[in-house]
Amino acid sequence: MSGTVGICHRRAPAAGDGRTEVAHWPETDANEGCAEGKPTATAGPMIRCATCLFWDSPANGGIHPVDQRDQLKQWWAQAGHCVRYAPLPGPNPGNRAQWMATHAHDGCGDGQAAEPA
Repeated sequence: MSGTVGICHRRAPAAGDGRTEVAHWPETDANEGCAEGKPTATAGPMIRCATCLFWDSPANGGIHPVDQRDQLKQWWAQAGHCVRYAPLPGPNPGNRAQWMATHAHDGCGDGQAAEPA
């Protein structure tokens, strides 16, 4: 990333078309803001996926897809699914949606810290 490019992590990813679809947050200009953003001094902490209540990671350690999409095998070893948002209903019967894969080190402003064990 250059000093002029940022990534907006405001929202958790919505459900997509497949369980191995990887969530990518949108790039923005580093000096841009949004109406939903908060000034840095008052913003709450971004919650990392690995510590988020809404993150579901398989007990066997990561996701093991046949098609690794645009990620390396090591990335998938620390991947899980962000289940923050329910899929939106669609106009077609039998429409199927899946939660997107995120990495343990990803995070967003919609996350909620899981209770300590």
